[in-house]
Formats: sequence, C-alpha cells, structure tokens
Amino acid sequence: MLARRIAHRYTRALFSLAQEHGTVARWEGELATLAAVLASSPELPRALTHPEIPLARKLAVLERVFGGTLAPEILALVRLLITRGHEPDLETIHGMFVEEWNAARRILPVAVASAVPLSAAQAQALTELLARKTGATIHLERSVDPALIAGLVLRIGDHVIDASARGALDGLHDAMRGTPTYAYAHPDPLRGSTSP
Repeated sequence: MLARRIAHRYTRALFSLAQEHGTVARWEGELATLAAVLASSPELPRALTHPEIPLARKLAVLERVFGGTLAPEILALVRLLITRGHEPDLETIHGMFVEEWNAARRILPVAVASAVPLSAAQAQALTELLARKTGATIHLERSVDPALIAGLVLRIGDHVIDASARGALDGLHDAMRGTPTYAYAHPDPLRGSTSP
C-alpha cells in the first residue's frame, strides 16, 4: 500500500492540475474506474510492481491496458508511481482526490450509525444542525447498528462523536475498573463542599 504522505503529495498535485484544466469531475471518474479495474484484477498490480519484471515491460503493459482510455495526466501519474517503485494504489489516491474535491466545494461527508433507522425528519434535522455548526454542505451516510442500544455515533473525517448508550456504558465500565474520574474524585466547586 502506498504511504499516505506520498499518496497525498501526488493527489494534491493531480487535483491542482485538474482544477487548472477544469477536468476534476472527469478525472475523478477515471480514477474511480482505474481503482476498480486494479482491485478486480489483482494480477495486474502484482505485475506492475514485481521486482523481477523490467521497468520497460511494466510500462508497456500499462500503456497497452490503459493507453488511450485515460487522461494523459492520470496515465503519467501511474507511470511515475511505477517508475519510482511505488505500488499504484489508486484506491487511496482516488479517495484522497475525492476528499480534495469535497473540501474545495465545502462538502463534508458524515457517517452516522444509529441503533434504529433514523426517520427522514431526524436525518434532515441532523444534517441541518451539522451544516450550521460546520458551515459546510453535509452528505449524510446512514447505517444501523443495533449494538449501539440507543443513540448514535458520528464519524466526521478522523473524528468520532459517540452519543450512544453502548458508548456511555463502555465509558462507565472503564471508569469503574480504573481510578475514579475527576467528577468522583473532586467535589463540584460550583456546588460547594460535599463534606457533611
């Protein structure tokens, strides 16, 4: 798998070029297709990264399979990855390209898991609340996880907000196993002393 920092550097350069050419949507589609082809044909990425296959042969295979079907800039990126000895991890690059595009359009994907299905009204209210808080257009991806018992869990990028009963019970369990939490160890200064 391509290191995230390397993938990010290549993706930002490709996205910047796509913006200059006005081809962001088309290139996103081509990256998605390319990632799907490579994922469905594992022998192809293996051949493109095999240390005993000469570089010229790898590039010839790449040209034969994708030449004329991809934007020259995308084909050049894959060529560059292979030439530099990196795995052509187009799934990661495609995901990062979409993230860059969403950021440019101020679109924020949010995954919400709830114990029971959210109604349309609840999903709309949550979407509106998140839009007000973030200033972004929210794309809500809903799923159901009965193990949450009640409530929901939000995933926004790398951040997780756990407002589920399962999360509260896990937190209580951890607190009871470990040392007392601050709330139990110290009286609330706004309520005064707890001593008799």
